Amino acid sequence: RKLGMTFALLVSRVVDLEQQGRDPVQLRQALEALLDRYPLCFGYWKRRAELELAAADEPAAVAVYERAVVPCAYSVEMWTLYCAHAARHWADEPERVRGLFERALQYVGSDYAADGIWDKYIAYESAVAEAAAADMGRVSALYARVLALPLRLHDVYWARFAEFAATRTASELLAAESEVRADRVRHLTPLCSAVARDWPFGHRHGASSRGAERTCAIGRAGELPHAAGRAPCHHRGDAGRGRGRAKAARVRAARGAVPLLRRLPRSPPRTRGAHPPPLLPRGAAPCR
Repeated sequence: RKLGMTFALLVSRVVDLEQQGRDPVQLRQALEALLDRYPLCFGYWKRRAELELAAADEPAAVAVYERAVVPCAYSVEMWTLYCAHAARHWADEPERVRGLFERALQYVGSDYAADGIWDKYIAYESAVAEAAAADMGRVSALYARVLALPLRLHDVYWARFAEFAATRTASELLAAESEVRADRVRHLTPLCSAVARDWPFGHRHGASSRGAERTCAIGRAGELPHAAGRAPCHHRGDAGRGRGRAKAARVRAARGAVPLLRRLPRSPPRTRGAHPPPLLPRGAAPCR
């Protein structure tokens, strides 16, 4: 109840200052006090940025949004507001706007309710392509990406894409596949480098093992293991997995990675219900 009263008092102070139209310095202080205590209120972050825009200070508004996405990193609404600001005020810097959209999608792109940020991105790319009289390859790529996600409005996006594809050329639609493949390669390349570096069978004479090279080649091609003509490891049977684990264990043992106690022979298993014999002093006879 005390927290609720505090929030209500801070909000009422902000509302009173906005209605009275007093000095923006007081309104700025009231908003800062509210956001300092309740940083997840994305609507008041927008008011704070608009206050800077009213003073014709767009870089200060960007600084406010950058502060906002720190506590609200996984807020779809906060990123949508920031990207809408970028699309409206950075018209001469499309790459900068795209970078912000991609940054937002890294945090909230797969959220179930992320349709707002995807709508903004698709609308922006459509407007840019129409203004430049260019093809809609980027829009096709965005539709391909969003249709691969289990979003709330998946059926709506499918209907929009069907309507979009009916009026586009094949080259524009095929650009979506190449863009998705390139995006997959960008994400898989660091992973494949780590696999080659930490491959369990090591490197011989300065060259990577054949398995590491094959894994990196699959990642560079943007394909999955089963798409490259080989079945995944869990489809090769128990015999293949057993041989692989045994070989890895031998290599680790040769390197000294396995503790000594794990390499000692195990004692014979006891039968169920049997108890170990009691410990007796040397030379003592057991009781009959």
